Amino acid sequence: MGVQILRPGRKVHRVSPWGAAQIGRGGAQSYDWWLGGGTIDSANVLEHVESPSIGQLYAGGSVSDASPFTVAVKTSNASLGDKHLFSSADGRLYIGMSAPSESVYSLGTGWVVPAFVEDSTQRVYMWVFSGASVSVYRDNSLIGSNGFSKGIAQSGDTKWRSRYSTGNTWIDAVPVAAVYNIALSSAQRTGLYNSMAAQSGRSTCLMLPPAYRRLRLRMTALAAGRAASCASTIFGPTPWPC
Repeated sequence: MGVQILRPGRKVHRVSPWGAAQIGRGGAQSYDWWLGGGTIDSANVLEHVESPSIGQLYAGGSVSDASPFTVAVKTSNASLGDKHLFSSADGRLYIGMSAPSESVYSLGTGWVVPAFVEDSTQRVYMWVFSGASVSVYRDNSLIGSNGFSKGIAQSGDTKWRSRYSTGNTWIDAVPVAAVYNIALSSAQRTGLYNSMAAQSGRSTCLMLPPAYRRLRLRMTALAAGRAASCASTIFGPTPWPC
């Protein structure tokens, strides 16, 4: 699969969706969604997943207590209840729900920081941990914060969409999710929100600088043995979901 960038009277430039590629002076560049439009370094990504199954093991490695990190998830919450979205071992981090709306838990701390309401709309949630506190964002708007210093247990002891032991499953779909070893900055949160909000699965976003406004884009893909194409006009340096 590739992206073609067309300018009237100019040659066709191709961008690989599997890595960044420069196009001319100050050129356009493609990024995987978990890099937030190029605002996040790949070295800071502990794990990114697409449509994780219920009980799927987290494989990104542990995060020590009192350390910064971020968990970002696109999901909905169609019904209230006691359920876990990202669940580590006792004494470490749980992200989930306990009535009425709290979303972060650790043994000895209890549930803190409201986040979830009954909502069938897919939204982007981010839990940004500084090492001493957690701030929760829904669709890039701060909705709560509280003291919290627990980390993530090692790989194999943490699960997506269920309690780390078993049960308390998160039924709503999770198109994309990622864990980072830093507390994302405002610019990084915005970049990641823009790219995650556009996702329903595996995709690459294209960031266009001002010099490439009003470009005609055509993406071609080979699916089921037949070529498919789509086209879009971009105004300014905003992410374009492939």
